[in-house]
Amino acid sequence: MTADRWERLQTLFHSASELPAEERASFLERECDDDVGLRAEVERLLVETDVADRRIEGVIDAAAGDALGGIGRRDPSELLTKVRGALGPRYRVLNELGRGGSAIVFEAFDTKHEREVAIKVPRTSVKDVETRTRFEREIRLAAGLTHPHILPVYDSGDTDELLYYVMPLVEGESLADRILRTRAFELDEAAEITLAVLSALDYAHRHGIVHRDIKPGNILLHDGAAIVTDFGVGKAVRALLEEALTEAGALIGTPAYMSPEQAVGDSNIDGRADIYAAGCVLYEMLTGSPPFSGTTVESVVAQRLLKDAPLVTVLRPDLPQDVERVVATALSRDPDHRYATAGAFAAALTGAVASISVRSGSWPRGAAESVTTKARDRGIAVLPLVNRSASVENEYLSDGISEEL
Repeated sequence: MTADRWERLQTLFHSASELPAEERASFLERECDDDVGLRAEVERLLVETDVADRRIEGVIDAAAGDALGGIGRRDPSELLTKVRGALGPRYRVLNELGRGGSAIVFEAFDTKHEREVAIKVPRTSVKDVETRTRFEREIRLAAGLTHPHILPVYDSGDTDELLYYVMPLVEGESLADRILRTRAFELDEAAEITLAVLSALDYAHRHGIVHRDIKPGNILLHDGAAIVTDFGVGKAVRALLEEALTEAGALIGTPAYMSPEQAVGDSNIDGRADIYAAGCVLYEMLTGSPPFSGTTVESVVAQRLLKDAPLVTVLRPDLPQDVERVVATALSRDPDHRYATAGAFAAALTGAVASISVRSGSWPRGAAESVTTKARDRGIAVLPLVNRSASVENEYLSDGISEEL
């Protein structure tokens, strides 16, 4: 994206965000003229950055009220002082990095392990012991995930009416930022990022954890690799806010990537909701815009409930039908018609990309091979085991295990 286009996007977004929801569509139609891509990007930003966040914040403030503490309503300097007091001296909290719909993020330094970290504090505080225990249990389960494409949870805790969890502070950019700069990706790069995400999802699902909020903003690009953040956090937040949010009819997730079953508040969400969201992310990487867009949360949700996503080839006619079918399957409204597992989605995408290299040559040869090789060539290195016992008679055991591995 050029500097001029980025400036134009920002200007339109800020202007539209000041308007009542019912006036935004006509404003964008007038200002964007025939630039469909620009309008879609402004609509996406309106929903994700403005409307969705304000709706969730409002639900937390109105429905949760004093019972939940209203951390998100505190003055930023007051909150920073409180967090510093609650988490010090173990964590030296430096500043606030940002605020999302469900948590506030702080940059900090872990004085025990001497490393930079990001600390996330849910926007609510709860005094109910059972609710806090559920939250901590879900975070603890997420902390047990160890995978190269999952950002780990270092620590979590409950102190001075604050719940918090700690993650690495990763250098790089989010996929959301990259999409803003790049717009439509080449197929091989989009497939490589998607396969990394699906690898993380497959691992987490096999361990009983559903992400619930897969979106470009939760995918980091670090040293050429895609890393998924906030695993397990979606369920932890739901455990924390379940009663208040359910009464107010709010949704946990991001409307532009939310599966239909999440949109209607189905409590029995499984890994296929993540598969739908991953399909939305792949669609956006290939076309520059998500499958559904609009100026309000309601309009985006209604579209995904009432109609199928437009075929990816409508916006990218150069893409082969094999890829079109893979994306369409992932975005099926009925969970039973999607891929049953993230691994099945990955296998289908790998096959679709690999098939291109033996066709007309419209895509660079080797592109698919580079993706499939990265997905396939995995291994581990085992360091020699050392006998740390006092008896030299056990030396044979450590040698034998090392040889066997």
